[in-house]
Amino acid sequence: MPQYYLRVEGVNLGNVLDDTDDLSTRRGGGLMLLNAAEQLLKTLTPIELSRRLKPVATGASIGLFTFDAAGESDAQVLRDAVRDCVRRGSLRDGNGRELLPLSHGTFVVDVAPVGEPPDESHEQIVARNRWRQLREPTVSLAGLWHATGAACYLDRVRPGVTPGLLPEREAELVSQSVADRRSYGRGARQRFYPALDGRPLDFTDEFAEISDRRLLDPPGHLQPTHDKLAVFYVDGNKFGEIGRQELRKGVDKYQAWSKGVREHHQEILRKLLTVASAEGDPSWRNRGALRLETLLWGGDEIIWVVPAWKGWELAKLFFGHEHVINDRPVTYACGLVFCHTKAPINNIVKLARRLGDVAKDAGKGKHRLAYEVLESFDDITSDLDEHRVKWLPAGFDPVTQVVDATNLPEILRNMRVIAGDDDFPTRQLYRLCQVWRTPEKFENPAATEASALKRLRSSGGEAGPSFQTVEAAFNDQPVAWLHLLQMLPYLATPTAVTP
Repeated sequence: MPQYYLRVEGVNLGNVLDDTDDLSTRRGGGLMLLNAAEQLLKTLTPIELSRRLKPVATGASIGLFTFDAAGESDAQVLRDAVRDCVRRGSLRDGNGRELLPLSHGTFVVDVAPVGEPPDESHEQIVARNRWRQLREPTVSLAGLWHATGAACYLDRVRPGVTPGLLPEREAELVSQSVADRRSYGRGARQRFYPALDGRPLDFTDEFAEISDRRLLDPPGHLQPTHDKLAVFYVDGNKFGEIGRQELRKGVDKYQAWSKGVREHHQEILRKLLTVASAEGDPSWRNRGALRLETLLWGGDEIIWVVPAWKGWELAKLFFGHEHVINDRPVTYACGLVFCHTKAPINNIVKLARRLGDVAKDAGKGKHRLAYEVLESFDDITSDLDEHRVKWLPAGFDPVTQVVDATNLPEILRNMRVIAGDDDFPTRQLYRLCQVWRTPEKFENPAATEASALKRLRSSGGEAGPSFQTVEAAFNDQPVAWLHLLQMLPYLATPTAVTP
């Protein structure tokens, strides 16, 4: 009997993931996409149809299956059944528990015969998905026909129909899509982490809880990282190309690669949860709840949000992990943004992704990290290139700001030594960066630079040698001074005053 691919993909994700700045709604949309393939197998009826689908790769917003069919018409029957399932407005699992309707997303479903080589058949079904996407609405039509006098308070697009869901704004109406995603986001997370880690863990619910340092610092002495977040974006290098190479060898090879990627990322997350929940470091917790949010999880992309004072620790943990999948070494390009809690999260996520692209272009298949520190409510998504050169001398190549993440654990170890030394002459570091960037403003720039360097390199204790080690890590280029200046405020270790 001929074998077919069935591919279902969530598309037009901006209206599922990025249409609001509300954390629970974003989380609900992301987990809906993550769980879509598994939910499809549980709710596709009759059950005989579900049993025909054999998962090949399920992750992010995509589910790829194989199945046997008597011919094209038989394959189309299964495709239509899957299409109807993802459009269904009310779903329940085998235990009768109501699930988030996939109809709040926009999904495309197609089938294609599996031929030789199988990767060409896969490209064909991807092309069919893309063609179908062009003919689908960019916003799901579910719930758009409700009569109302106001737009949804959060997404400003769909009709507002449900009151009483927003704290302190109970009179405001939200759409059915936002209401369902918001409710799902609050509950599904409590199942997502334990499914990976096996422990019942409690997490903060809002960005403000992630970034609040009032239980970590003495009263009246809040650190500059109070109310600051770190948004960390992960993107695998050439994972799509590797997947195509494996698929060319056979569907089973591609299935093993997909499973390997999924298990590799799960292992990293388990490691992160172990570190964050360890006794003796209360700076990961706020009143017992872990300060961690996963905004994106699937495929080769991840987005985590942690307190600003944990941003570099997260980067160190990630790049310090051994990145080998199915005996194949792999590399990543990452973007890291430090920002205020109230900065629009949509723009911050876009910026983190763009920084990931900067790191990818600079690294050419190597571990690389690009980061930005935003002051106040800076929004640089429209002029990133201009912003990244504003602290550099005229004509200086901004690619030097990208960090070789292979050396990141050693760089951070030495930077933390410097950050912990109260006698380190930070003012001289400011002066050094000024004379490097604008030497024309100094009467004798060479002498000023030499004097500042002497004081920094001869700092007492271990700070002086650590400063020189950091310089060497950046090939003794002046950009090392700029990295120090930007990174040091986020490396100080907080001391909790309340358990």
